[in-house]
Amino acid sequence: MPRLTEREIELLLAQHYVTVCASIAAQRTASAPQDVAADIPHILKAQHAMHDRASNDPDAAQACWQFAHATGTAALGLVDVVDLIRWNTQGRAAAKHLPVDRRMRVDFQLAANLGYLYARTGDLQRAAEHYNVARYFATQLHEHARLGEIAGHLGEVLIEMNQFDAARTYLKSSNDLAATASSRTRAVAAFRLGRLARLQHQHGDAAAWLDAASQIAQDAGLSDFSPQIVSEQATLLLQSKDFNGAIRLYEDTLARPDIVRDENLQGQLIAAMADAYLHARDYAKARGLYGKALAIFGRTKDRLSDGRTHAGIGVVLAHQGAWEEAFGYLKRSLELARECGDQEGEAKATNNISTFCKQLPAAERLLHQQATFLLSASA
Repeated sequence: MPRLTEREIELLLAQHYVTVCASIAAQRTASAPQDVAADIPHILKAQHAMHDRASNDPDAAQACWQFAHATGTAALGLVDVVDLIRWNTQGRAAAKHLPVDRRMRVDFQLAANLGYLYARTGDLQRAAEHYNVARYFATQLHEHARLGEIAGHLGEVLIEMNQFDAARTYLKSSNDLAATASSRTRAVAAFRLGRLARLQHQHGDAAAWLDAASQIAQDAGLSDFSPQIVSEQATLLLQSKDFNGAIRLYEDTLARPDIVRDENLQGQLIAAMADAYLHARDYAKARGLYGKALAIFGRTKDRLSDGRTHAGIGVVLAHQGAWEEAFGYLKRSLELARECGDQEGEAKATNNISTFCKQLPAAERLLHQQATFLLSASA
């Protein structure tokens, strides 16, 4: 099953488990993350004991809820997404026994968590259902900032479901509610509207929203978010066949001081620039940049980006007719995607291998199709 990275779980839990994090995650994972894995069975045992008492003890129900989330927090990248879904679902069951005022806040947070987690597993219908539940509770609690946040997440899920009109309604609402929010919230809201406009081939609107997001991010020093915006802007240029424009955008971004200081971000941008050269059919340049990015990811241990970069090299080698070497890279990209729980990367890798097999001469095609089948069967 897919695993969340430490960063993803951090973002998921940081807003609402401060007290529990302080006692478990902050103190234990900083010095000895392996101890946290050993703690999990004990936390679960305590959680189940509290759950048994929850029906007639509101304080026990509150404790059960905390244990459910403490487990998810403490586990960090050591647990599967499905386990986090189970713990959040158990928390909702326990929350039914809380006083109304506390129950509503707990229900809101757990529904929001489940929306995120189901989206992470690709179950978009359930993700949308839980985000709608979270919207209801945020409205009842008059939590306008959180309502905007949930509307944004729901809009993203609806984009993935190709429900663009509904997505636009929620994303506009999210953007309106973000007007007085933090710089990051405003940048994300503008970015989402830009991405939606690009997908609807409204290039003028897309460029305007993405430029707004970029300006907010640069003014606020959001160096971790800037590459995502740049990637979307470059994709917009590539869709317009402006390959040189996309390449210049990446070059300008790589020269920025905030990017120079972060080697892994540099690697991700270099790999993205290689994608642009691949679209422009400059295979030699693309191959060189992919190789440079691969060396960086080896040093930074970014296995997800490593896998996606292997895919790029495989595609380049296939275009150059180096069939055997290309298949090796494509096969490795699929393996890494599965190891990292990278569903998007796995889908792309599988599609790349399928396309690759169709390009092969007839005699070799059967051999590689058999190899692909065996590889898929071993997953």
